Amino acid sequence: MTRAIPAEAPIGRDEDASALCAAVIADGERDAREIERSAAERIAELKASASEQAAAVRGEALESARRKALRQRELVLATIPLELSRIAAARVESQLTEIRRSIEERIRDRRGFDVPRTSERLAQDAIDRMEGDSFVVALAPADHGELGKRLGDALRERYPGRKVAVVADETVRGTGPVVRTGDGRCCCDNRLEERLVRMWPELRQRIASRTGLARSLDVGGEA
Repeated sequence: MTRAIPAEAPIGRDEDASALCAAVIADGERDAREIERSAAERIAELKASASEQAAAVRGEALESARRKALRQRELVLATIPLELSRIAAARVESQLTEIRRSIEERIRDRRGFDVPRTSERLAQDAIDRMEGDSFVVALAPADHGELGKRLGDALRERYPGRKVAVVADETVRGTGPVVRTGDGRCCCDNRLEERLVRMWPELRQRIASRTGLARSLDVGGEA
């Protein structure tokens, strides 16, 4: 059954269309505002997350830099005792070198010791450490001219029954004798210069201990 439409219907339809449009527009505006609000919230969340991530990255970078600085500091601190020990050892070695140079100068200049008595003791020391009944004690020519007879008499008196000859030898330089057995099979170079070379490792330890240089070295090593 068909419903009759009043004459005023067109006017009603226009009002309904206007209301519908207004409702659609209102809904659209609400949707737009909701979208804007959601977008703003999302942007705020993204900004906060980015800030947190940036802070975390900065924190990690700072922590990494701090650990690296600590490691470098520890490495530097670890080298300090070694460096102090090296400096102390160099200082001690320099002082010992000066002491040895001073000893060498005294031997060369023949200062501070009795040359005849020293030569006799050096010859006796060599003979006492050698086997045989015949010995040749060689001196530098200058020393032989001054000490030869006295030294020969003293050695023959000390070693009766043994043949001891004191001779001048052009190859001998320095202070003290070079002693050989009569058959030449055994030789002891007991000149002061050579004795210093042989005995220096032991002497330097004694000197370092008695003068306090060894304690200086220990302090440097423990610093």
